[in-house]
Amino acid sequence: MKKKQIWHNAVARKDPRMIQLRDKYGLEGIGLYWMIIEIMYKTADKKLLLLNDPRLVKEGGKSGFLHQLDFLMDCVNEFGLFVHDGVHFWSDLKDGNIFVYQEEYPGDSIS
Repeated sequence: MKKKQIWHNAVARKDPRMIQLRDKYGLEGIGLYWMIIEIMYKTADKKLLLLNDPRLVKEGGKSGFLHQLDFLMDCVNEFGLFVHDGVHFWSDLKDGNIFVYQEEYPGDSIS
């Protein structure tokens, strides 16, 4: 069975954008960012709806979605972790600092 993996640079936490995110939202923000990346990379075009994406609403729950929306807007507008076209948002990190998506990798599982 192929396993989908998201890998990121071992120093992603030192990226200035991630430091800004952590300073404002703490470790919860880091976790929420990676949750969004995981959901995003399960879509065919690696994009999510900027507002009311059903996958994010489902994961965030009714009470957590408003917090999540503020968080998402900060990731786009304040931290520059995502870009958008007014309808969808995605990660536009071409330098490979944050993540690489692979269908499978040697070793079957991460320990």
